[in-house]
Amino acid sequence: DVYNDVSYYEGQLQVGAGVFPPGLPGYSDDVVGLPYDVDAARQALRQSSYGGAEALPEILLTDSGAGGDIDPSTAYLVQAWKETLGVTVQVELVDSFGYAEQVYAGKHGQIVPWGWCADYPDPENFADLLFHSGSTQNIGKYSDPALDDLLEQARSEQDIEARLAMYRQAEQRLIDDAAAIFLAHSPTDYMLVKPHVGGYRGTPFGVAQNMYLSIVEP
Repeated sequence: DVYNDVSYYEGQLQVGAGVFPPGLPGYSDDVVGLPYDVDAARQALRQSSYGGAEALPEILLTDSGAGGDIDPSTAYLVQAWKETLGVTVQVELVDSFGYAEQVYAGKHGQIVPWGWCADYPDPENFADLLFHSGSTQNIGKYSDPALDDLLEQARSEQDIEARLAMYRQAEQRLIDDAAAIFLAHSPTDYMLVKPHVGGYRGTPFGVAQNMYLSIVEP
């Protein structure tokens, strides 16, 4: 798997072994991501029904953009697949207006670069929303009845530690099954706040909780 090659990010982002970002309940440093193993990837291609990269059908990557302005991270992946595995990936750019709707409708290629920022700090908003077989946001149409059962149990589990353990189990299952290729987590945001502004609260997702803001008397 060549996706977890850290050279592109040059220390700017944390390589994502799994779906949960640092700071989120359920995140664990012990999660075992897919290894960077070029020889194993080449061997897997040779042992596949295609017999090698040269016999693969057309592979299309759908991304948001216009003209020939390909995102640098997308260009890097396409180049890495070609140079490392001999796999050619074509890029289809779709206008950003209505892009998400088109992806959710299934009108895209085999590969879709996708980012996610949760609406609230809970692992359900990642694992359940992105990979439950009944979720609209499950754009890869990944389906695993055992994972569905685990996620549904976690929704209503009252014991916090038991619930988070379920999500860690779900995350490892997603990694091992290659339900998606997890690339990187966004860097930590820093915010300068003037002394007379009180109640500012940052979050791991970079979205401030502005309902607590106030002006502090000098």
